[in-house]
Amino acid sequence: RIVLADDHTILRKTLASMLESRDDFVIVGEAADGEAALQQVTSILPDVLLLDLNMPGKGGLEVLPVIRAEAPNVKVIILTGREEEWYIMRALRAGAHGYILKSADEEELVDGIFKVIQGQMVLGKGVAERIVTGLIGGDHEQMINNTEKLILLHVAAGYENPDIAKQLNLSMSVVIETLAQIMNKLDAKDRNAAALRALRQEIISLDDLHDLDV
Repeated sequence: RIVLADDHTILRKTLASMLESRDDFVIVGEAADGEAALQQVTSILPDVLLLDLNMPGKGGLEVLPVIRAEAPNVKVIILTGREEEWYIMRALRAGAHGYILKSADEEELVDGIFKVIQGQMVLGKGVAERIVTGLIGGDHEQMINNTEKLILLHVAAGYENPDIAKQLNLSMSVVIETLAQIMNKLDAKDRNAAALRALRQEIISLDDLHDLDV
């Protein structure tokens, strides 16, 4: 029993037809946005939800934690075209049981559905390699100290080095040296790239920026 959540109608209908051609699967619900997916899952309680990430309104990443909380027995496979490690890591941390790219062939998807039903974690072709990158990136958070995080926040907020030195009561040389250390830790080519990577890897967040007392 499967629910499909994808805003592309043709893709969703094609996927439904393909899956229902097999005796093992029946499509019990379809949704074109995150809120509809949440409603379908909590009311129908299917065995598996195939969830796209980018949909109108609330996307897959927004509703996934709610689905996992309200329907914990439903297996959730992310089926998406997004292959960036940031999306993969966010989805897995939010409780997804699998992550498969839309470029997957029929057998890979069918095999993935069977595996999650059996309690296995499923990673599509090319996804595991991305996860390694994401995990390595995640280790950087442990390497970034509070001063470095504050400097990153100010860079992300658009402050230049002299302003950062003034705001944090640091010397210019300390700010420059610290930024060099940050860029080395995050393997970033410049200060702005470091701030962007820190946001993507959730070392700093938009909430941190909003709370910044400057």
